[in-house]
Amino acid sequence: LSSANPMSSNYFNIAAALLLVVALTSTRAGAAESTTGGFWGGVELGAGNIRRATDASHTDTTIYMAFKGGYAVSKRLLLGAELGGYTLEAGDLWDPSKGEGLSQVFLIAQYYLWPIREGWYIKGGGGYVSYWNNNPGGLEDNGWGALIGFGYDWRTGGFGNFGPLLSFDYGKAGDIDYRAVALALSWSFL
Repeated sequence: LSSANPMSSNYFNIAAALLLVVALTSTRAGAAESTTGGFWGGVELGAGNIRRATDASHTDTTIYMAFKGGYAVSKRLLLGAELGGYTLEAGDLWDPSKGEGLSQVFLIAQYYLWPIREGWYIKGGGGYVSYWNNNPGGLEDNGWGALIGFGYDWRTGGFGNFGPLLSFDYGKAGDIDYRAVALALSWSFL
């Protein structure tokens, strides 16, 4: 997301620290993968199409990225948090009037259809949304949002799970309503 927005930079610093803590404190680090409980973490990276409405509607195709982590409470269910969002305009260190994006901080649940933590899964969640626009007179606001996603994971031996994810997001940040569809590659480890 935009490096000009210190709030979004803090979210990604927190996400990186969370993933590092999860990796270092996991009792299964370096061991064979297990489908029982334990800490998990992951990253999603892809492209999204976001439609936002204020006085006029705008549709943008953009980058989608998220960091996620939490605890596997059973062989099928992962619970956790996700820090992510959409970059609508990249920030510029030399021009502070550039940068626009949408950040999401969600509590999530991911449910696998088979008890082997591989194959098809459904993901859902919701929480805090922050929209910002660094242009002169640009709008900044906070609100709420939700997501639902459908994905497929393949085990990659000792390198975690990898696969595609299709997610649908909806939210409201002040006067801005948005709807987004993202297609991403998801990597996660337990």
